[in-house]
Amino acid sequence: MITTTALQVRFGETTALHPLDLDLPAGRVYGLLGRNGAGKTTLLSTLAGFRKPSGGTVTFDGEPVFENARSTTRICLIRDDGGLGDPTDQLAEILGMAAMLRPTFRPGVRHRPARPFRLSGRRRLGRLSRGQRSAFGIVVGLASRAPLTMFDEAHLGMDAAAR
Repeated sequence: MITTTALQVRFGETTALHPLDLDLPAGRVYGLLGRNGAGKTTLLSTLAGFRKPSGGTVTFDGEPVFENARSTTRICLIRDDGGLGDPTDQLAEILGMAAMLRPTFRPGVRHRPARPFRLSGRRRLGRLSRGQRSAFGIVVGLASRAPLTMFDEAHLGMDAAAR
């Protein structure tokens, strides 16, 4: 499903990812562990096509990821900061955008956003607590039904019961 060949990411003089070769077949769940600053978020952002590699390649089902809508519409990355929309956006609007961007999005979820977390679609993203934003991000990620869905510390800010 997703393959990297000699993938590198640099920020000026700093090398965030050294040449990395990965071949991750579909149908499995993978975990990524490492210390702060090890490059986990950089790797996930590059796999999702959010960041252009400094060197090497990332392919999804054999196609390049960066600036390729055929690939990026089939990949969903939910980050710890949410990154889901503008603070003034209503949750229902964000779900509508997600449905437009992801052909696999489950339409039924769009009309009852985050019921287990008691979030109304009329609520504005900026009015949610950190934990509520995290929960909403997880709902969006799961509802995307993307062939490749990645969560980058999406649970941060959630209390134990919600996690």
